[in-house]
Amino acid sequence: MSPLRSLLRKFVPARFLARVNYISHADDRAIDLEYRLQKVTRLFLQQHYPEITGASSDSDRLSEHELSIYSQEGVDGLLLQIFSKIGAAQRKFVEIGCGDGRECNTANLSLNLGWSGALIDSDELRLASARKFYGRMLQHKSAEVRILDAHLTRANVNQVVAAAGESGEIDLLSIDVDGNDYWIWKALTVVEPRVVVAEYNASFGPGQAVTVPYDPNFDCSKAHPSGFYHGASLAALTRLGAEKGYALVAVDSQGVNAVFVKQELADGVFPTLDPTQAYVRHFQRGKKMSQAEQYALVKDLELVKV
Repeated sequence: MSPLRSLLRKFVPARFLARVNYISHADDRAIDLEYRLQKVTRLFLQQHYPEITGASSDSDRLSEHELSIYSQEGVDGLLLQIFSKIGAAQRKFVEIGCGDGRECNTANLSLNLGWSGALIDSDELRLASARKFYGRMLQHKSAEVRILDAHLTRANVNQVVAAAGESGEIDLLSIDVDGNDYWIWKALTVVEPRVVVAEYNASFGPGQAVTVPYDPNFDCSKAHPSGFYHGASLAALTRLGAEKGYALVAVDSQGVNAVFVKQELADGVFPTLDPTQAYVRHFQRGKKMSQAEQYALVKDLELVKV
């Protein structure tokens, strides 16, 4: 959640906020205020992360560097620390499942550090809001972030990403589609990201390497009323990452995102984590029930062992 929206939630009654849809929420005045806040944020980042390569720390624990500027969890800080160690080669990204672009893993890099890339989602309303938001925030540089409306499948993902102008080596790939995450990453070959952020399903537990079966029309909201049946376990994504040449280097403290770095870049810089030991339960879901109780609700549904 952005700092502006956190402030609004504190002082504006929920009954009024509930009436505001994605488009009206991003009106000109709100964007102008957030644009001024962005300038302050940019100055802070330039001082603390000059050229993304000057940051240093006395700690080697990535988890201690969590920071949320635009990311929903602490992924912004994790990425800043990772790229401060391995450098940024192309300053390019692809984010699959960007929503309205305000709470995503690449927004800080594009809005505050000048990266370029593609945001892809299939929700027309949210994408309309994203286009307005990035247009105002980046102004004459808004073309640097291409926003695409596409329902991605493993059959079309390479074509769509290539059509967005991305191929070969990029610095960052982020995947969060609440469904075919494992299958999309497995099929994606047109880009070679140096770092990958993928959402994992903590409800599946720390030990199983499982994913939901591939379904081009998968809809998490319809798959099971609990919302716990989607995506892949941390162990499954780690196994896929290893097959593609990536090491698991971080898991955010909310139990949502896993971060992978190309093995040759991680060697000697970040320790490779074991998924069973690195696993973090889903913080929000854990407020209502244990991981075992979550899994019990979906254990009889089809899962693919990988």
